Amino acid sequence: MVRTLGPPTWFLTFSCNDLNWLDMLKALLIADGRDVDDAEHLSFPERLNLVQKHPVVIARQFTLRVNALMRFLKRNKDCLGGPIEDFWYRVEFQNRGSPHLHMLVWCSNIPEFSTPEGIAVIERVVSCSLNPNDSTLRKLVEDLQIHKHTATCKKNRKDDGCRFDFPRPASDSTVCLGPDEALANNGRFCLLKRTSNETMVNNYNAVLLGLWKGNIDVQPCGSVTSVAYYVAKYASKCEPRDTGDVIRDAISNAKRQGGDVWKQLFSVSMTILNQRLAGRTFQTAEI
Repeated sequence: MVRTLGPPTWFLTFSCNDLNWLDMLKALLIADGRDVDDAEHLSFPERLNLVQKHPVVIARQFTLRVNALMRFLKRNKDCLGGPIEDFWYRVEFQNRGSPHLHMLVWCSNIPEFSTPEGIAVIERVVSCSLNPNDSTLRKLVEDLQIHKHTATCKKNRKDDGCRFDFPRPASDSTVCLGPDEALANNGRFCLLKRTSNETMVNNYNAVLLGLWKGNIDVQPCGSVTSVAYYVAKYASKCEPRDTGDVIRDAISNAKRQGGDVWKQLFSVSMTILNQRLAGRTFQTAEI
């Protein structure tokens, strides 16, 4: 797809808010033989028990939401800055079996992101604002998009940094990074304009956040290097300690060998995939 269409326009991630989606909780109660009217009054332990007890229901309901999301994206020409030309996605499962949707989207009529016109598209599609004008959207951002450090932030880290790259750097303007800078920024090609109060806010699209009502991430794609990093990272859920070193070595080797850029992309991707698949495990909902 990259050879034919070029690098995708956007990287999108949609997390499953299985403990709070009312339709999901009602489906879980039906599967458990209980009254759906209890859905809004379930305690956190009760919700967690239902989610763990009925993984097939979670997978089915998530698929229905994904299908509805795709129908919306195909019909809407403005949400991502232009009509969708093509897409690819994969569903990844967390340790407790909760699904995530990782997607690459190709949009037509989008200017190069490194141009002023491209920067304007990024700022129109992607936001990290803590103060949107819409009060309903503001509540969603506060509840779903603000990162809070937990023990998992330090998982498999040799330093004290957060593996989810928070806090994000404050910036007076939106800046597109080169391949080496993007690699140092954990594959993120763009520094989004954000204030010092917004460094813990994950990127979002206002329309999609309002529809999905779960944590999302929206990133512009800048190069085939970014594609290699993103696809290989999310093709497998495991994260070996030395994955970052493997990625850097693979890209350095590809640059030294030179030649066709697509062969370099393939070489980098296969190296990372082999590294990540070595520790692959599968969850009940995925099976």
